[in-house]
Amino acid sequence: MEGGKPVIITNAEGQRTTPSVVAWTKNGDRLVPASKILKETCKYIKRLQGEVEDISERLSQLLASMDNSGVDTDFLRRLLQQ
Repeated sequence: MEGGKPVIITNAEGQRTTPSVVAWTKNGDRLVPASKILKETCKYIKRLQGEVEDISERLSQLLASMDNSGVDTDFLRRLLQQ
């Protein structure tokens, strides 16, 4: 938007395009090319996947260190099976 009116944005090649998706960075910079949006989305998904794998590994270690006959161990195993 410029002066309260929508504008057609030019891409890296100088072509006037109307993007179907526009995103903004944390700094307020505009991300127009779909490739940038896709790249940022992929980075986020990879970070999220790493966090899930880390949590999975921690839970496996926790279960391995617990007394197998305890109620808390049984509860945790059932919770993880859902």
